[in-house]
Amino acid sequence: MENLVLGFVLGAAIIGFITLIVICVRLLYVLTETATIVKSTYISVNKIEQMSQATMQACENFVDALSDALKDQDSKVSPMSPMMFKMFSSEDGKHTAPTFDGLVEKMKKDPTYQQMSDNDIDELRKLFEDNSNDDDDDDDSDESNEPWKK
Repeated sequence: MENLVLGFVLGAAIIGFITLIVICVRLLYVLTETATIVKSTYISVNKIEQMSQATMQACENFVDALSDALKDQDSKVSPMSPMMFKMFSSEDGKHTAPTFDGLVEKMKKDPTYQQMSDNDIDELRKLFEDNSNDDDDDDDSDESNEPWKK
């Protein structure tokens, strides 16, 4: 009888030990998988952080460039004139105007520039209009070759 009880206890201990080893191996596998997931998550978050830092640096540089451009624009425009975006400018940058006609009028009023005759101004306007029409024609031809963009 003692041997029977001792056999049951020894059998239960061996089965328990084998079960403990199996459970430990499975726990080790789950921990390894969890560590891999945490590691890949860390790498992804680190990449996102690096990208956001680079983006913020680029934004700061862009804002600084815009600020410098605004300061340059302010220094060129007199304090009494309203703020405008320069579309047409004389070669020396002395005169700016939002339209071609406005630029020509400003240049006509300035005594340091040579006086241009009305024929010269008409020729300049014709050249400008011809070149701007050529650009528009090129855009239309691209659209006709690509009907899916309509």
